[in-house]
Amino acid sequence: MTAAQLPQESNMSFTQKVCLALLCCLFISLVESNKVKIRGLSPAGQRSYHNGSVLIGVDLSTLNTDGTTFRCRDGSKTIPFSQVNDDFCDCESDGSDEPGTNACPNGKFYCRNIGSVGKTVFSSRVGDGICDCCDGSDEKLNPNSKCKNTCQADAREANKGRQQELDITLKGLSIKKEYIAKAERELREKRASISQIEEEVSKLRHKREEETATRDRLQKEEEEARAALQPAETVTPPPPTPVEEQPASDEQLEEFAEEGEYEEEESAEAEYKPSPSPPTHHAEDERLQPYVEATRKQREVVGDLDRQISEKERSLEDIKKAISQTYGHQNAFYGLLGNCYHADTPEYTYELCPFDKVNQNSKRGGGSTNLGTWSDSDQTDEWKSHQRQMRYTNGLRCWGGPDRSAIVNVLCGSDNVLSNPQEPNKCEYHLNFHTPAACSEEHAQFLRMELSGGSHEEEEDPEAVPVAKGWGLF
Repeated sequence: MTAAQLPQESNMSFTQKVCLALLCCLFISLVESNKVKIRGLSPAGQRSYHNGSVLIGVDLSTLNTDGTTFRCRDGSKTIPFSQVNDDFCDCESDGSDEPGTNACPNGKFYCRNIGSVGKTVFSSRVGDGICDCCDGSDEKLNPNSKCKNTCQADAREANKGRQQELDITLKGLSIKKEYIAKAERELREKRASISQIEEEVSKLRHKREEETATRDRLQKEEEEARAALQPAETVTPPPPTPVEEQPASDEQLEEFAEEGEYEEEESAEAEYKPSPSPPTHHAEDERLQPYVEATRKQREVVGDLDRQISEKERSLEDIKKAISQTYGHQNAFYGLLGNCYHADTPEYTYELCPFDKVNQNSKRGGGSTNLGTWSDSDQTDEWKSHQRQMRYTNGLRCWGGPDRSAIVNVLCGSDNVLSNPQEPNKCEYHLNFHTPAACSEEHAQFLRMELSGGSHEEEEDPEAVPVAKGWGLF
């Protein structure tokens, strides 16, 4: 029948219209009846092709034209479609042909959990007698299964948790707005203060040059005064040189006795005394005191200027470092700068100072151990794009091991709280840090949708790995 032969709508009788409607319904019913649902596949894994069958999520271009074969997800093997979920593992590398059985140890089974949240479990848990899915679908083919559908009850309990999480998120978002406003204000002030501090440092250096010249002049005057007051060296004359004694004759002795010369020589030697020591310089010290005091005071002036310059330069360096770092979207994490947060274990107190360091402080007097310091260059995309993880590196080297390091998982919270310190690998520490700065409006919107009964997204599979280009994930 051609288009021209079809009855016009205006000329169709009521009976013809009813028959046409019934024919359409019958056609749709036949198509739907030909669809094959693959047990254990997520909604994202169901894909329709030209004859109405539903396969694991693969690129349509990879299917044979007759639609009767199936390729493993990684493209390693092609098998008849009848061998999907036949309780025999054909796709040994990825287990993609057995999502609904436990034949493949590395396969995945999707729990639809209608009314609650869908999730993915290992296929090895299918039919093991343990209810992993709230809808009991993983044990549906187990004749001894006693799994009940608890999805509605689970959803109600989950909603309580979601509401609490939403309340925390909304409170955190309110505080985050304050953080952002503070960051904008303080960073603007810091940028503006750079030129002012640089000018102050320049003036202080100029003044220091002047005061240093004054100090040098006073030192020279003190040295000159000290030299002028230095007493001349006093020379003490030596005692008279005694005359070399010669044996005297009896006649000479008689003459000496008569004239008294012998006694006079002995008396002269006995009466000789050296000149007394020169007097102390107490008077001279008093005359030098004004010079000494003036030099001392000037040295203090120069030293005070040195301290002022050092403080200004350190402040300038800190400001330039602060404005050069990244503090997340809209600088929401800037408010954490300069603060430290603590978490206790029986033996240690862990300390996180955001954008600075992570320390491990012993409670037994063992001192503090640096677990890592912050560097923008060490951060991964988990921080740069998402602000979900901070990395602190180059900590104190372990005995016979690597340098210590710390990974801080950043989570939304209504308060700044450090928790759950662990050492999963030698000298690698993991901590959780809840902060309002990590809260997002997108997550709040997701929680609202969940609470309003919106469609639940498939739970992310933590074991999912990339596959060959052109092949879908299930």
